[in-house]
Amino acid sequence: MLIHYTLCRYRNWLAQDDTLSELLELINRQLTEKGLKIEKASAAVVDVTIIQTADSKQRQAIEVDEEGQINGQTTPSKDKDARWIKKNGLYKLGYKQHTRTDAEGYIGKLHITPANAHECKHLSPLLEGIAEGTTVYADKGYDSAENRQHLEEHQLLDGIMRKACRNRPLTEAQTKRNRYLSKTRYSGLNLNQDKATKPQTVQIVRQGEATPYWFKFNPLYVVEQSFGTLHRKFRYARAAYFGLIKVSAQSHLKAMCLNLLKAANRLSAPAAA
Repeated sequence: MLIHYTLCRYRNWLAQDDTLSELLELINRQLTEKGLKIEKASAAVVDVTIIQTADSKQRQAIEVDEEGQINGQTTPSKDKDARWIKKNGLYKLGYKQHTRTDAEGYIGKLHITPANAHECKHLSPLLEGIAEGTTVYADKGYDSAENRQHLEEHQLLDGIMRKACRNRPLTEAQTKRNRYLSKTRYSGLNLNQDKATKPQTVQIVRQGEATPYWFKFNPLYVVEQSFGTLHRKFRYARAAYFGLIKVSAQSHLKAMCLNLLKAANRLSAPAAA
């Protein structure tokens, strides 16, 4: 029988390279071949969630500037890779999990950074391998000229919410666009929308099915549903290990579990009449 030490060594060995990322892609391909995951979709949804460090004794002795932004850390932590971030008025020590899902919430790709990393600098790695013509949905944290140029160069459609800059407020059209995406995110869709013109209605092709069909989803919200499952069902609001490499490994393993759970739920769901 395997002992705990052997399992730890095996996990650490897997975490040293891209093996876990490749395993996630392999599982997704197998789910696609079984018809449990969409083969082709016209949308990819990107968002970020905070994973707190495994250090349970987080004394919040931190330095902030005049605007309340964190500019230093004065409390030693056992986790040398973790960083502080202010989220919803609370200071948290940990990491950001940058995640890309499809329209059904299956995680396709993710990567981990310290919590103080800016989202806009970490979009392009998440978009590797997606088909041309895919609409990329993301909140305003991913909005930048470089990211918009990346989408254009790779023939991807822009569904990123716009962010106001200093001395350059949003135009009326940009504000309406953000409001439309935000309303769709939190309130759901009007099922009477014209599917040919509304970007929130996506086309899906399943393995073994000749005819594509239209699938209505809440852009940006589907990835938050996946985060909710990770936090509640898989208890992954806090990491179990110290260090960026081990937290990244745990995130990939949790993502595999999430996708397999979604596939199992699809198998157990009653067939449509």
